[in-house]
Amino acid sequence: GDRVLEVGTGLGVCSDGLVQKEFLLVTDYDPQHIDFLKKKYFKRANIVVTHLDLNAVTGKTIRAIPIYNEERTIAQIIQSIENASVFNMQEEIILVNECSTDPSREIIEEYRDCYKIFHHEKNKGKGAALRTGFRNVTGDIVIIQDADLEYDPNEYESLLKLIIDDKADVVFGSRFFAGRSHRVLYCWHYEGIHIGG
Repeated sequence: GDRVLEVGTGLGVCSDGLVQKEFLLVTDYDPQHIDFLKKKYFKRANIVVTHLDLNAVTGKTIRAIPIYNEERTIAQIIQSIENASVFNMQEEIILVNECSTDPSREIIEEYRDCYKIFHHEKNKGKGAALRTGFRNVTGDIVIIQDADLEYDPNEYESLLKLIIDDKADVVFGSRFFAGRSHRVLYCWHYEGIHIGG
């Protein structure tokens, strides 16, 4: 259309192709980017530059947690998830027990009043547990959280920010990149460099 909202504008590389629109609202969370954009577009009456407040982002995040024999860690991971910051988005947690043979079932039942809980009576694997979770989501963004403490819920915001800023449709965590974000293309280049060099 002729009226465009751009979220996560950065330095305006994409916006340059939209400047002839009837109305263009460009946003970013970085104050330096906002200052740059205001100077860049100050002569254009059809362009409004505004700060994106990530703490005011609305929507809902879903944590889908497949569980198989996690009695030692499940309560701890649920507490970590409850304490993790996801800006001010609504939250929903889905626990899927993949036919655990330890007391995991009984432990997660204690959370039934707070979260969605599903039990598979036959072990169908992690993929089946995730599909059960995905079929029952009601939110905008789904985070897959294993129950074994391998992934840190305190890193949720760094994952969500890439989606909110419209820099990614899907974000995969990796223990190899030490907190740095990479597009998939660069990931393959990175692997090629390390395999070949």
